[in-house]
Amino acid sequence: MRKLPALLIITVCMALVSCSGPDTTRVNQIIVAGKIDGLDQGTISVRRDDVLASAEIHPDGSFHLPFSYYANYYFQFRVAGRGFWLYLDPGDSIYITAHIDDFGNTFSASGDKSVEAEYMARKEPLDFGPEMQVMTAGLDEYFEKKNEFLAPLIELVNELEKKNDVDPDFLKLEKAYIELRSLQLDLSFPMSYRMRNNIDRDAPIDFPEEETNQRLENLDYSDPLLLRFGTFRNFVNRRVHELRQHMMHGIDPVDIGPDSSMIYTVLAADSLFKPEIRDFMIYEMLRANIGFAGPANAQRSVDLFISMNKNPYYAEKLNEAIAQWDMLSPGSLVPDFTFTDIDGNSLRLSDLSGRLIYIDIWATWCGPCIAEHPHWSRLIEKYGENDIAFLAISIDESPAPWEKMVREKEMKGYNWYAENAWQSEIVTHFLIRGIPRFILLDRERRIIDATADRPSGNISELLDQHI
Repeated sequence: MRKLPALLIITVCMALVSCSGPDTTRVNQIIVAGKIDGLDQGTISVRRDDVLASAEIHPDGSFHLPFSYYANYYFQFRVAGRGFWLYLDPGDSIYITAHIDDFGNTFSASGDKSVEAEYMARKEPLDFGPEMQVMTAGLDEYFEKKNEFLAPLIELVNELEKKNDVDPDFLKLEKAYIELRSLQLDLSFPMSYRMRNNIDRDAPIDFPEEETNQRLENLDYSDPLLLRFGTFRNFVNRRVHELRQHMMHGIDPVDIGPDSSMIYTVLAADSLFKPEIRDFMIYEMLRANIGFAGPANAQRSVDLFISMNKNPYYAEKLNEAIAQWDMLSPGSLVPDFTFTDIDGNSLRLSDLSGRLIYIDIWATWCGPCIAEHPHWSRLIEKYGENDIAFLAISIDESPAPWEKMVREKEMKGYNWYAENAWQSEIVTHFLIRGIPRFILLDRERRIIDATADRPSGNISELLDQHI
């Protein structure tokens, strides 16, 4: 077992006490307004991973949607189950119109970034539908199919370049997108081909994989503008992951705390990239980790990041993400939610008061959830049901598959169903963004651990402390 190297301990400590200089980054308002024919109600929302803002659709189809962001970006909008993208800068105002039943062909825009908006409307149908023809091609036809797929996108970019009023960053991004898309396909195809043909993942095939990996290695990782693309972010993540694994080789995570992996992620990103890229990527990873599992085991890595971060927007958003979990801190009383049992009876959490309540939030379509069932059954056999209520709550879209699985597998413990799936009260209250999720409550329905260990993990240690 290796201890954390002395040099690395010094690096962490120095980073924690360092200070960054002032930053002049501003968060400016963007306004998107317009009219969607064929709609007389509903909402329109804008996302950049999470929802940034939403607005009502008025009876005449009009809307007014202001929101703020700190930089130019590609933003996704959702209305009536339809999605579209706009590229916008802080301070922009744009007006769009379309008919909801034929959005792509009726879309038009005026105001800031209208040329870019109409380009995005033309690009969308070219970008995703034909990709399947590339990924299902044979070895002898792959590059031909890829070129056929990319040709219309290249033609569209060439048309864009001839316009005089195009945002230079947008033009640069769309040119880079072609290269990134090509590289992404070349990296993904060999694995897809092997899986489709039942070929061992390490078996050689007639494809220039070494050349592709070299192109990935030689990619320009110095331009923060490329962070607008998920493909580029995935490439950056890949490099961070590889270096982190190398740095952690032979080190027992127990020696350096529960967030050891994230600590090394921060250090790896810091050694690989300039501040704009480093800060963005670490912020994205921390925000995702906190959103999924809460801040309980992330404080050291958050502190380390804050000490080096140059962008106050990231610090603000991380603090907001952490604050959301305040109501889930140990000792917090959980509302007395209502559920339905397998016989159709209405039940409340308070019906289990007087015992510890170990909750499993799951669904029949969730493979990792099903994998925990044997461990769940063994826990019930170990502890019985006198001191601990083992409560499995399904968030299936409908109760039918849940009822079928519970009866066929004769599942042990309490089996209840939550109405409204991902919008159910317990899911929204506990900020559940992925399942399975396990929660431990005390005998008075107060939280012991809102992100408790799985049955296959070390939950017995926590249960033994509170029985």
